[in-house]
Amino acid sequence: MEPKININNSTHFSWLSRWPQWIGYAAALWSLIYSLLGLYWLLGGSGFSLR
Repeated sequence: MEPKININNSTHFSWLSRWPQWIGYAAALWSLIYSLLGLYWLLGGSGFSLR
């Protein structure tokens, strides 16, 4: 008899296995942050490397 591994009770990878549920929010958050940085750099903020 082979031992059965129950991956449904694993909490270590549970957030990773549900990536389709949160990847859109992560992309939207990244876009918002990068847009705010772009606005900061447009208005003369320091830190943008291609000057």
